Amino acid sequence: MLRPDGYRNGTRTPFCALPTRRSAASWTSIFRFMWQTGSGTQSNMNIKEVLSNYAIQLLGGKIGSKSPVHLNDDVNMRQSSNDTFPTAMHIAAVLELEGHLLPQAGALAKAIEAKSGEWKDVVKIGQTHLQDAAPPTVGQEWSGWAHQIRDALTRIRTS
Repeated sequence: MLRPDGYRNGTRTPFCALPTRRSAASWTSIFRFMWQTGSGTQSNMNIKEVLSNYAIQLLGGKIGSKSPVHLNDDVNMRQSSNDTFPTAMHIAAVLELEGHLLPQAGALAKAIEAKSGEWKDVVKIGQTHLQDAAPPTVGQEWSGWAHQIRDALTRIRTS
C-alpha cells in the first residue's frame, strides 16, 4: 500500500507527480460529465479511476489493470468518499473564497467607499411615514453599503 509520503516498498510512485505533470486545463478533457448527487461517490470514483489510469500510463502499464497503481489503495488510500469528498469541497470553497470572493468583494467595498467620498455633499430627500426626516447625503448611504461589505468580509474571515 502507498504510504502518505508517496512511497510503497521503498519506491516513490508516479501518482505523487500527477499534479505537476499535467496542466489543470488538460484534465477537463479526461473527466466525463457526472450528475452530482449525495455524498459524491460518482465524482470520487471517476476522479480516482482517471488518476490511477494516468499514473499507470506513465509507468507504461495497461490502463484499467489497477497495477502498479491501484485506485483504492494508492489514489484514495482506502478512504471513504464520505470523508474525501466533503474535504475536497471544503478545500475548494476556501480556495475560491481566498482567491476570488474576498479580493473582489474588497475591491467592491473600496470602489463604493471612493464613491461615498465623491458624493459626501450630495443631499438626498429623506422621509419616514410621510414626514420629513433628517436629510442624509448620498455619500452617507454609500458609506453604509461599504461598511456592510467590510463587516461581511470580517465575518467570513473569522468563520
